[in-house]
Amino acid sequence: MFFKKTPPTTPAAAASDEEAPSEELYKILATQRRSWVAVVLSWIVACALGLTPLLGWHKPKQATAKNQTHTVYKFIDVIDMSYMVYFNFFGCILVPLLAMLLLYVHLFQDIRRHLRENMAGGKENSTYYLKERKLAQSLALVLMLFAICWLPLHVMNSLLHIQNVDIPTIAFHAGILLSHANSAVNPIVYAFKIHKFKRAYLLIWRRYVLCRKEDTFETDRSADNFASSIPRTLAMVTE
Repeated sequence: MFFKKTPPTTPAAAASDEEAPSEELYKILATQRRSWVAVVLSWIVACALGLTPLLGWHKPKQATAKNQTHTVYKFIDVIDMSYMVYFNFFGCILVPLLAMLLLYVHLFQDIRRHLRENMAGGKENSTYYLKERKLAQSLALVLMLFAICWLPLHVMNSLLHIQNVDIPTIAFHAGILLSHANSAVNPIVYAFKIHKFKRAYLLIWRRYVLCRKEDTFETDRSADNFASSIPRTLAMVTE
């Protein structure tokens, strides 16, 4: 009777086996249809939240003089501060921000645990988690910039509404400008901190601006590789 000898599992093979479930699970869940559904639902929810003041949650219309030909409405004169503080800040900003912060803390603890367990298991095994940690740090930077850009304005709104603190107009203008700057900062962070974002930007530039047809296949392949890289990091939270 002959027995088949099972080859020993190397550290690199163990790391490969560990990566496979996350990748396969992502490929099963993140189909093109589900991705489009998620994008559409995100826009619907965002529009519904943004249109709430138009549906009635605003300050009552002020009476105008008979000889007045036009009325100038400022944002702070129209928007109800209870909407800005309790609904927009506490409900739509602060709660999701705290939830994401807790998830990132859990993510970094999980990556640190994997690094400690596998540091002696081989170079390939530890290198994989070092790359995942670097990617997670880049995404955490995006979260930190979001907090830096949005919290000052909402803190001022809260102080004005709850404590009736007199805040200079220039401070409000600076807070509004800073909050809008967040949308412009994120692509820059992606380009400098995440190599695949930078590569995808360059390929889009060559294909759609410089009209180089030879980059079509490489762009599609890079987009597929890029789409599968970030969720692998986030999938570690569920392991």
